[in-house]
Amino acid sequence: FYLLDSSGSTQHYPHQVEAGRQVEVLIGITNREGEPQSYRIEVWGHEQQIAVLYPFHLNDAESVVVTVPVQ
Repeated sequence: FYLLDSSGSTQHYPHQVEAGRQVEVLIGITNREGEPQSYRIEVWGHEQQIAVLYPFHLNDAESVVVTVPVQ
């Protein structure tokens, strides 16, 4: 997997987010397992679950980039 900022770059994704401020992070996943796979994304901060995206399925060599709002 990989993380990108809201413009699709690795230059400015947030390392910290102020309480009450919402930002978007792009999470990319590429299946390199040699067969179809199912994935689940969980985003956690300060011992609290922020977002859950599931399930989604990728064929071998298929990629997806999802937008996750983080507050």
